[in-house]
Amino acid sequence: MPKVDAYQHGEPCWADLQTPDVEAAKNFYSGVFGWTYRDFPTPDGPSYSQAFTDGELVSVIAPQNPSQQAAGDPARWNVYFAATDAASLMQDAVHAGGTAEFGPEDVGDTGVLAFLAPPGGGTTGIWQAGTHRGSSLSNEPGALSWAELSTPEPQAAVGFFQELFGHEVTEYPQDDGASYSA
Repeated sequence: MPKVDAYQHGEPCWADLQTPDVEAAKNFYSGVFGWTYRDFPTPDGPSYSQAFTDGELVSVIAPQNPSQQAAGDPARWNVYFAATDAASLMQDAVHAGGTAEFGPEDVGDTGVLAFLAPPGGGTTGIWQAGTHRGSSLSNEPGALSWAELSTPEPQAAVGFFQELFGHEVTEYPQDDGASYSA
């Protein structure tokens, strides 16, 4: 299995799950991917769990925050893009038509966290690595290998991510006249 020591700016580097039922999610993903876990208590009481594949850190399963719980939000996966400077990236995101939803905020010495919304909708995380670089594995069974943004305005998001990260995009025409961007 190829290990990942560092991620380039703009690469998907991490994914975590926020869920109303951490134990149920752990049981599910253990059955699907064979994940093993290390649990850590949080100040609010419920633990979050680091998920491992073959001893390598690949994700976290965490309890939802109180506002998500109160709203009855369903579980959701968050995908994070690597950033060399999260503060500058968030400013660039706003200038490119996105919305800064959270941060950037230091997470101890592990890194800097932020969330942004591209024009057209959806949300994604930004991660500036400190001691935590992201997933130790990529493109392997049980590790992040593909991520999609669900948005009602995909072309707005495509241009946004091209401007922000220089992502190359391939359009795949669909039978209904729409296209899928990858």
